[in-house]
Amino acid sequence: MNRTAVLAENARLLSRIDVPRPFDIDVFADRVSALRGRPMIIRELPDLPAILAPCVLLLVAGMSVSAVAAWWQRSRDYRAYLALEPLWRELAGQYPQIVLPIPGATLYQRLHRRVIEIRDGLAHLRDVEPAETMAQAREAAAAAGLKGGRLEDVAEACWIAAALEGARRFSEEPGPSPDQGDRGAGRSGGEPAVPPDRGRVRLRGGGTVAEEIAILSGVSRALVSSSLVRRSALASDGGTR
Repeated sequence: MNRTAVLAENARLLSRIDVPRPFDIDVFADRVSALRGRPMIIRELPDLPAILAPCVLLLVAGMSVSAVAAWWQRSRDYRAYLALEPLWRELAGQYPQIVLPIPGATLYQRLHRRVIEIRDGLAHLRDVEPAETMAQAREAAAAAGLKGGRLEDVAEACWIAAALEGARRFSEEPGPSPDQGDRGAGRSGGEPAVPPDRGRVRLRGGGTVAEEIAILSGVSRALVSSSLVRRSALASDGGTR
């Protein structure tokens, strides 16, 4: 069995252990033995620091620290992947060209790709909705008592909701007829253009992938949970929904 298979088996075994509460070493040993299919022998280790006891139990059960770390990292990546889903789904629905499937990709590769696709979608939206919408969203969030990162998450989510609504309205409008000539030139790119005097929005960005994930996850959660975001989308739609 190669290293990858061993790590996968250890992670699978770890996820199945039901740790008794309150903790009982004999009950724990019985449960691990049942999973391993062979007895787990407990030996006394005199003067063992209490902090090392859990490590010894894991090693005796056949689980390496690297396996536990790999399992924990994979769990964290999976939670992040799911947290980005609402924002990614909205952007990919409007701009399907940003999605680039990677056959055989690992979870981390798919997570990294999802971050890139979200940023690509947001780049499209910067040409749709002006910066003043973001300023108005920040004022509304502050008036609602929000502060710090949560305020920025909600403000950006409001701007995204308004921009998506504008992009959808634009895509539903009939295109220019052939005899319109230059009058339809501004629509050749498939998006409305923000007038120069209204300014393009500046969104937060992270210096690392982890920082990007943290920022975009907060925006993604705000997109589906904030009432301010819902009102922003309705206002952009003229209150017709």
